[in-house]
Amino acid sequence: MKSLEINSNAKINLSLNITGVRETLHTLDMVIVSVDLADIVVIKKREDKKVKVSYLINDNKAVSCFDNCSVTNAINVFKNKIGFGGVEIDVIKRIPIAAGLGGSGVDAAGVLRGLAQMNGIAVNNKELIEIAMAIGSDVPYLLRGGLARVRGVGNEIEYFDKGSHKTGFNIVIAKGKGGVLSKDAYRVFDEIYIDKKFEPSDNDGLLENLKSGVNSFRAFDFMDNALTKASIKINYEVANTLLELHNVGAIKTIMTGSGSGCVGFFCSYKKALQAAKELKDKGFFAYVSKTIA
Repeated sequence: MKSLEINSNAKINLSLNITGVRETLHTLDMVIVSVDLADIVVIKKREDKKVKVSYLINDNKAVSCFDNCSVTNAINVFKNKIGFGGVEIDVIKRIPIAAGLGGSGVDAAGVLRGLAQMNGIAVNNKELIEIAMAIGSDVPYLLRGGLARVRGVGNEIEYFDKGSHKTGFNIVIAKGKGGVLSKDAYRVFDEIYIDKKFEPSDNDGLLENLKSGVNSFRAFDFMDNALTKASIKINYEVANTLLELHNVGAIKTIMTGSGSGCVGFFCSYKKALQAAKELKDKGFFAYVSKTIA
């Protein structure tokens, strides 16, 4: 295989609980699901052994990837552990940055999946998962995606295969001005919650409703995000985005990841489309999407 193109899907948090701290990392208990918003990763083999990585952002001219970005880190770790020849990688960005949608981890996961495929390595290969873990705590989940419960420091993943749950929610992903860096959100969280723990979501109840597929709108009652207060303190646009999603008809709103992206759930695709139009008219980034298995 000389080249391939991969859609690397964003994720949203249906919940995010912080259960404590392990050494320097916060331990989490989250329910995450993929959405159809995706970056595109194009990988081409080179005749020489050089590695070239470029980003195409908002359809503008490609810019070179900086040395320590997640993609170059993924390439370097993969090369050291498994090895490969030269490659040229283009990352076509569609996912907003600093929005809690997986961002750089999505791109790293897409590159790892592509390199693995080119080298005949399965996505659940133990060594590949170890490489993913070395890049970032969300990268092991993003290698496969879908609906999953992720615990610990991202290393405990329980997937729920297609057919055993209902994940086809109509959603609008929205984002106001600015962003929130994860490291800042966790720092402010520790200032607010002295014991470094906050578990507002009932993940057992959430998954029970999602897996049953019966009256799954009840799942909304169990969704919450422990980082919301901290991220609002950093960027008040998070609160404004949640409010505006509610104002345009969302029946449930939640911040995803550490923000500043937020998600509104709608009872129909038509209502989601109308809501996104109204949000765009107000200057928000707004993308109509579906959750996918």
